[in-house]
Amino acid sequence: GQGVKTALPMLVAEELKVEWESIRVEQAEGDKKYGDQTTGGSMSVRVSYDPFRKAGATARTMLITAAANRWNVKPEDCRAENGFVINTKNNEKLSYGELVNDAAKLPVPENVELTDPGDFEIIGKPIPRVDTPPKVYGSAIFGIDIVKPGMVYAAVERPPAFGGKVQSYNDSQTRSIKGVNDVFEISTGVAVTADSTWKSFKGKDELEIDWDLGPNKDKDTEDIRNSLKEHLNKEGGIIASVGNPDMELPEGSKFIEALYEFPLITHAPMDPMNCVAVVKNGKAELWTPTQNPQTARSAVAQALGMEEKDVTIYVTLMGGAFGRRLQVDYAIEAAEIAKKTGKPVKLTWTREDDMKH
Repeated sequence: GQGVKTALPMLVAEELKVEWESIRVEQAEGDKKYGDQTTGGSMSVRVSYDPFRKAGATARTMLITAAANRWNVKPEDCRAENGFVINTKNNEKLSYGELVNDAAKLPVPENVELTDPGDFEIIGKPIPRVDTPPKVYGSAIFGIDIVKPGMVYAAVERPPAFGGKVQSYNDSQTRSIKGVNDVFEISTGVAVTADSTWKSFKGKDELEIDWDLGPNKDKDTEDIRNSLKEHLNKEGGIIASVGNPDMELPEGSKFIEALYEFPLITHAPMDPMNCVAVVKNGKAELWTPTQNPQTARSAVAQALGMEEKDVTIYVTLMGGAFGRRLQVDYAIEAAEIAKKTGKPVKLTWTREDDMKH
């Protein structure tokens, strides 16, 4: 919700001293080499403000040092401006492109000087979001838009109680639907593959499943309320301590106590959970709208019995997430179905299932 595809590059561009128009933004795949890629709680700018500025300033410092070495002058006699390093003694200049190979060979400096906020030329200025035009004109590719050659479409019928499991199922009606390809069990329920999303949905609706509803079959709102109330009386962990909270209050002090409740609320993103997966030759590729690409990678690897290096997560645009896509259940399902079919698979949850589960 912070326009991070624009905000984060602004931080780098400011410190690197390049023109905003020269910036191109690419979405990285899910990989620990990029640090923690989890996004949630509107934390992106808060968490990335200092590291991204430092990254830009570090690159700038190394480019300046490379230029100073070439001119045989002190780095203090050089400045960076609009993608060039300028020799302040004679105004000679070299582009970053001319310097990048030399700069890359230099040791990475530990402590670099950041730009004084009073000198900001990009941070704090109104910059149009880079992802607005493709979204407005329809060229932006969301996870639910991904199509692969030979792809089949999948839906999953899941247990009506959390933690339930399939005991047995009858798929005769489902298989009678023209366009339905296959029906089989996966870890979360029964999957139906077909030659369109609609047919996979219709096939799912025709399944007759006998469920073992498990330990939560009778769980209701009152049970959850009582459980939460019990936890109020237990010792909790300290997140932060300010002042003197253990101080004895004066005799006769007034205590005000209130209990606030709100119901379970669906996240309701514009597109329901979805994922495209290809599993072949001992490797898995997933195109998934996720807030948590590294967990998706490790969870899929574990589910398929693979090493993480053999799983690639391509992070797509998502039609909202709001924390729901911190969970990676839909990615695991897509990967399991793709492994079973041996074909590219697009898994789509129904709107009803997205709210229910």
